[in-house]
Amino acid sequence: MAAESPYGEGSLAMLERILSWWSGKILVLVLLGFAATDFMITMTLSAADASTHLLENPYAPDFLHGRQFVVTLVLLAALAAVFLRGFSEAIGIAVVLVAVYLALNAVVVGDALVHLVTGSAKVSDWWSALTTEHSSALAVIGVALVAFPTVFLEVSVADAWEFEADLEIRGEERFGYRVLTVSRTAVANGIAAICLAMRDQFGLVPHVYFDWTEGSPLVHFLRFILWGSGEVAQVTREVLRRAEPDRSRRPHVHVG
Repeated sequence: MAAESPYGEGSLAMLERILSWWSGKILVLVLLGFAATDFMITMTLSAADASTHLLENPYAPDFLHGRQFVVTLVLLAALAAVFLRGFSEAIGIAVVLVAVYLALNAVVVGDALVHLVTGSAKVSDWWSALTTEHSSALAVIGVALVAFPTVFLEVSVADAWEFEADLEIRGEERFGYRVLTVSRTAVANGIAAICLAMRDQFGLVPHVYFDWTEGSPLVHFLRFILWGSGEVAQVTREVLRRAEPDRSRRPHVHVG
């Protein structure tokens, strides 16, 4: 590569020389377009994720709440300014940020270890309470299996283009498991609505569990846009976050 491109043009210049006139130039432009798109998507997603973490921090100033879009634009402007200064400056800032992040993680882990060593009585009290309640480890496992939720939720999409529809929830029993079935225009919104309704009716904050769906994230995104189904864990969590600003009353989303 160094011999073929001594002035830093890289593989794109090599492709342009190998391919014929206009085909080589078009291919290079397409590849540059993909690189630019990937760069912009990475920047925007990173800034949006950072703004979410910033606004959900309990120490964040009150005037920032509800202004995620503005915070995201400010972070994007800061990223653009860093890259306009130069690539080496951006790498230097990234190294500093990573060092601070690792240092903060070391502080958190070290503090947890200190509490674990100095507060060993709490661990022993927890173990004593666990073994007093149940006679053996097998008894603990047996009770956990019996008490583990068996209340599954099945959401089917009847018409993804019908933006307003009532939820009709039915209870069924299949192979010894209790299943709630519901028809909704969007899976994530249906799950979020049911979680909020259960919280309001029973006074308990529900937990909802998801599995990661195998396959391309882009395909799942298109499925969600077109048919209202696909990878819905992130969307369900975002719908709940917007519907309930109070984290203590917001249903919990678990993904594993």
